[in-house]
Amino acid sequence: MPGERRIGTRRQIRSVPMAWCRDPAHPDPYAAQTAPDGVLTELSVSGAGFVATTHPYLDVGQTVLIACLSATGPVVVRHIDRDRYPGESYYGVEFADPTGRLIAALHETFLVRDGQAPTLYLPQG
Repeated sequence: MPGERRIGTRRQIRSVPMAWCRDPAHPDPYAAQTAPDGVLTELSVSGAGFVATTHPYLDVGQTVLIACLSATGPVVVRHIDRDRYPGESYYGVEFADPTGRLIAALHETFLVRDGQAPTLYLPQG
């Protein structure tokens, strides 16, 4: 697909609450627990997919802050399917801050690590 930037395969995960950060100057990392707007359902190394209340002023290419797993972070909207559910849309997003707390929390929670991989490398000789 032209313009595809996704790294890795997007995989379904257990649904996790997410929320739009309504005040970007003072984002609430706990908004997803107290007032969720939707659920994150898919995750890849570089982005995510979620179903949420339709954001009336959000278009493809825009950056927005979201809250999830007690963290906030910016995402760039890459796809919007507005006709999937009444009052809700499916959003495909790319993480805008690859070293931020949001992506770290999601990867720590959902991406499998290889427990057999060595953590100490010694010279061969």
